[in-house]
Amino acid sequence: MNYREIVPCPALDRWVQCFWILDGPPGPPEAIFPDGRSEIIFHFADPFRRFHPDGSSERQPRCFLVGQMSGWARVGPAGAVGVFGIRFSPAGAAAFIGVPQSELADRFLSLDLVCGRAAKDLEQQILEAASGRERVARAEAWLLRRLRFKADPLVEAALDRLAVADPRLRIHALARTLQVSPRRLERRFLDRVGLTPKLFSRIVRFQNLVQAIRRPGPADWAGLAFDCGYFDQAHLIRDFRQFAGQTPSVYCSRVDRLSDFFVEPLSDFSKTGSAARF
Repeated sequence: MNYREIVPCPALDRWVQCFWILDGPPGPPEAIFPDGRSEIIFHFADPFRRFHPDGSSERQPRCFLVGQMSGWARVGPAGAVGVFGIRFSPAGAAAFIGVPQSELADRFLSLDLVCGRAAKDLEQQILEAASGRERVARAEAWLLRRLRFKADPLVEAALDRLAVADPRLRIHALARTLQVSPRRLERRFLDRVGLTPKLFSRIVRFQNLVQAIRRPGPADWAGLAFDCGYFDQAHLIRDFRQFAGQTPSVYCSRVDRLSDFFVEPLSDFSKTGSAARF
């Protein structure tokens, strides 16, 4: 499977983490993990299927929004793979989609249900584009036309602290640092990010854990639990099951995981790494 990331133009840098392209032959269904970010996804080849715990499945739309996820989801190719994605920063989707982000959490919604006819126009442009460069250019133009909200300073300050703070940081302590009540912080965070600060903090911790266990060599689970801010190894395993749908040992036993393309520590908000501007 071929995967690459493209950084957005400077005008969108604050709101869009990256654009990404995935293509190649089909593979088995896999679990996708929450990463603290919303996405818009376009299937320019065969749409994937989403598989539910009850054994049912559904074909994904060609163009859809994935709101903030609080748990794992299982998806898999139904044919040739050709996917283009817009990955927002943690509070970035709110700048373009004028509804409280909490209303979109844990939902996979056809983009026209959220953005109306403008979504159909974008879908047609992306699907008809002849190259990844052209898809990025068309997506950027659409996003720039829709940019409507300024950043919320309180939410941005909270995100900065949650990304780099001790993973044991209590939300009440964070609220005191920001000189607001915990309730006000949670309300603003839900509106712009789509998750509570506490759940977002847990996802930060989980993403950093996944990064750590992907490093070469045998995993020191007790050490990882301590370093990543878990009370103990049992606490680590419970969180991993919630966010990944499997135990850490099962995850480590697999290679060539689709989820590896979408694991990025939230403590790194930079535009470095595999992403490039063509």
